[in-house]
Amino acid sequence: MSKYLFVFNLALAALCATMAVVLAVVAMMYLYYMGTTPRLADELPLVLQATGVFILGTGVYALGSWSIRRSHWLKWPSQILGVMAIILIALYAASLR
Repeated sequence: MSKYLFVFNLALAALCATMAVVLAVVAMMYLYYMGTTPRLADELPLVLQATGVFILGTGVYALGSWSIRRSHWLKWPSQILGVMAIILIALYAASLR
């Protein structure tokens, strides 16, 4: 059971880290081209918020993976944080519509 949970946490950490890196690159491109279009300046805070949400998700799932690997007492509380991170990402995505 915990082996599958470990792999699941690693996969979610990798997914969130990838999204955070991609959004960070998009934010840097927005900063570089901000003077050309005023719309970019309006969208930059949303990109930075999304980047922060995915960085938070990466940390939560990395903590979950680490706690499972080490059989730490944070094993199950970190899974609760992981579920809360999924809910936070879903709520953030729903608020953008």
